[in-house]
Amino acid sequence: MPHLSEADLDAATHKRITRQLSGMLADKNAYALSLLLHDLLTKTERLMLAKRLAAIVLLERGEQPYHIHQALKLSQSTILRLGNTLDRGGYQEITKALRQKSTLLDDIEKILQAGMPPRGKGRWRFLRK
Repeated sequence: MPHLSEADLDAATHKRITRQLSGMLADKNAYALSLLLHDLLTKTERLMLAKRLAAIVLLERGEQPYHIHQALKLSQSTILRLGNTLDRGGYQEITKALRQKSTLLDDIEKILQAGMPPRGKGRWRFLRK
């Protein structure tokens, strides 16, 4: 968990540096953004962000919070908080991007299903023959 200084920034400074960070991230292509995030964030922070993004993706797809908890090893309270924010209309840019292009999870699902029998009742019947 990242640690912050106990000394709070004033609201104007906080807003200004947040805006600068957003602007800097928005101006980068995917490769440059990856390098920048690697330079700015620790391995733990990158993993934390990746897990939260994956949880948002799975919640958007209707996956059950318990299954997300089991798969990503995130606390149930984190998943529920992300779900509540999603339900209130948060993460609009993330969900908009998901609807516009194929995601990593689509690719993983295709790889996992390659060569597998079709889903549904009787899908393993061929083994009994």
